[in-house]
Amino acid sequence: MFRRFRAEGEVRLPAGHIGGRLYLDTATLKNPGGRVLNANRLTVGQDLYLRRGFTAEGEVDLRGAHIGGTIDFSGASLANPSGSALDAGGLRVGQDVSCTEGFTAHGRVGLHSADIGGRLDFRGATLTNPEGDALLADAISVHHSMFCFDGFTALGRVSVGGAHIGGRLSFTSATLTNPDGLAMYADGLTVDQDMSCSDGFAAQGEVRMVGAHIGGTLDFDAAALTNPDGFALAAQRLTVDQDMSLREGFTAHGKVHLLLAHIGGQLNLFGATLTDLDLEVAQLGALWLRPAAPPSRVNLTNAKIGLLADDQATWPKELRLDGLIYDALAERPVLSASQRLGWLRRNPRGYSPQPYEQLAAVYRRSGREEDARRIAIAKQQQRRRELSWPGRLWSLLLGALVGHGYRTWYAAGWLLGWLAVGTLVYHHAYPTHMRPAMPDDQVPAFQPVIYALDVLLPVVDLDQQAHWIPQGTALWWTWASILVGWILTTAVVAALTGLLQRD
Repeated sequence: MFRRFRAEGEVRLPAGHIGGRLYLDTATLKNPGGRVLNANRLTVGQDLYLRRGFTAEGEVDLRGAHIGGTIDFSGASLANPSGSALDAGGLRVGQDVSCTEGFTAHGRVGLHSADIGGRLDFRGATLTNPEGDALLADAISVHHSMFCFDGFTALGRVSVGGAHIGGRLSFTSATLTNPDGLAMYADGLTVDQDMSCSDGFAAQGEVRMVGAHIGGTLDFDAAALTNPDGFALAAQRLTVDQDMSLREGFTAHGKVHLLLAHIGGQLNLFGATLTDLDLEVAQLGALWLRPAAPPSRVNLTNAKIGLLADDQATWPKELRLDGLIYDALAERPVLSASQRLGWLRRNPRGYSPQPYEQLAAVYRRSGREEDARRIAIAKQQQRRRELSWPGRLWSLLLGALVGHGYRTWYAAGWLLGWLAVGTLVYHHAYPTHMRPAMPDDQVPAFQPVIYALDVLLPVVDLDQQAHWIPQGTALWWTWASILVGWILTTAVVAALTGLLQRD
């Protein structure tokens, strides 16, 4: 027991062994710029207390130490601005490590590769190391939870890359500041339960979580991420087994990058404020894309989404949709096919068939057959712009005659209209411009309606055209009718037999 102990210079306990507890409460150790406590490979059978005003000017060295119970730094003050305030790499603790109640550290707090059998608690702590890592906890193993909330503040990088947290990880209401670099480095982080960076969490600098795995939910509600010239949140290949939430006041000044992310539940952006969201090749159970205002850009290229919920009022200015697959749409309010076409046209690539085919398929599955046809026809109209002029002409003709195969009844309308006009033409042409092909007593009576129909239907013989020869205006109309009949018949047959490639 070394309560109220004072020392100037290095206190040495390397490879020491203490069977019970070691108390350094209220001790004051000074060795500025050097090692103030050398407890490298120290073994303490029970607890280690450095609390209640413990002050160290210089490095506290606990590398490789083994503490059977808890380590308590509550209320301690460590200072070694030019290096490590606490170096505890490889530390093994049987129970909890507590750095709470106003714990402060000027200089790096190093816990890399440590093994903590209970909780790691930094509630209310202030860590300052603006030139490097404020907290270096790469590859740490915490068997229960890790808490950095209740006013936790870090000036410098917080690094938990490759860490394994057996319970929850909380940065709720924490402030991380490293404007010119990484505010949080969490590549390869594994959290078995939930991770929370919400309710006033603020990060100046990049929050990086590449390849991280969160076993429960990941919560950024009401968080503020600021890194205007780069990634506000870089989480490529992130895996979240349940939901990921960036809503209710979440703001990101910088890119939110979730390339190849896998979210088992929903990604919720209701009420969020962000400018650039990248979900390329991501897999999501659901996407609630209803931010507070329209983002500048959203990339959904080759993403797979179960339910896509959006709002026309907040559609992004640029929306990349090539290869996007989604099972259903949740619209508020329900949009017409014409309105949804405006969504497709925000794709900067221009015409691409897959987004149209995907939307039409979703409409069919939901019983909106007419809307599906509208989208399919719109696809052909957009495709027309990519064709040469003969192709454009043929596309226009198919669209007018049979709706590109989706509305073959158009042909019946053209047929009936042409038949009606032809009937009038032949009615006025008879008998002056309709000459019998043989003596009058050997030809059937002239019927204008039947004659007009016989001319229009190239594969049907109604015994009129062969017996009456048109002249003058009737002859020109007959030639036009034969051409129109062949075009209409070819288009209808092609559409009905599938020869007309609509897709």
